[in-house]
Amino acid sequence: MSLAGKPPPRRKKKGAADDEVAEEVSSVEDTAMAIYLLCGSIAFWFLWRQFSTSKIELRELSYAQLSVMGGCCALLCALFMFAVPFLRRYGGNAPYLATSEAALEVVLKLCQDISKKNPNAKLVDLGSGNGQLVVEVAKQCGLQCEGYELNWILVVASRLRAWAARPNAPATFHWRNMYEAPLQKFDIVFVFGVPEIMKKLEKKFDAELQPNALVCSNQFKLPGWTPVQEEAGVLVYHRD
Repeated sequence: MSLAGKPPPRRKKKGAADDEVAEEVSSVEDTAMAIYLLCGSIAFWFLWRQFSTSKIELRELSYAQLSVMGGCCALLCALFMFAVPFLRRYGGNAPYLATSEAALEVVLKLCQDISKKNPNAKLVDLGSGNGQLVVEVAKQCGLQCEGYELNWILVVASRLRAWAARPNAPATFHWRNMYEAPLQKFDIVFVFGVPEIMKKLEKKFDAELQPNALVCSNQFKLPGWTPVQEEAGVLVYHRD
C-alpha cells in the first residue's frame, strides 16, 4: 500500500502505452481535421453570403477577385493534401511523399523479374499517394496491384490515373488506413514511410506476411530486418 492508503498503480506494458499514445494522437488528428473543415465551411459560407446578398454574378467579378477566390480554394486543397497529412506520422501513419523516378525503376525491375516466375503475384503499396507506382507496376509488369491511402483527394486522383492508363492488370485503390491492409494475400509490399512508423510496420509484417514475401522500403530501414538488396534508396527485404 502507498502512503495515501491506495495501492500503487500498475505499470503499463509498453505496447499498451503505445496504443494509448496512438489514440491520443488520433484524437489530435481528428481535431485538426475538424478545424480545417470548419475553416473551409466558414470560407464558403462567407462567399455564398456575398453572392446571395449583393446578387453578384460571376461574370461581373474582376479577374483579380476571381483569382483571389481561386487561390483560396487551391490553398484549402493544398492544406488538405500536404499539411494535414503530416500530422499522421505521429499517430503511426506517413505523410504524402512522392517516389523518385530512380526508386520507381528499381521496383519495376524487381516486379518484372517476379512476374516471369509468378504471373499471379500481387503487390500492395502502403500509403499509395498519387497512385503512380501501383498503376505503373500493373501496366508494365501485369501484376495485380492495390494501394491504401488515407487522403481521399489522392485516392480520387489515383483512380483517375488508373482509368486513364488502362493497365494490363487490375489497379485498385482503397480509401483506408494502411494498417488495415490484409498483407497475407500479397507477395510484394512497397512502403515509403518515415522513421517513426517503421517499427510498427515491422510488427505487422512479422505477423501477417507469408514466407518468401518481399518488402520494398523507400529510404527508411526496418529496425529488426536485414535488407538483401539496396539500390537508389530502395531497401528490399525477404520474409523468411
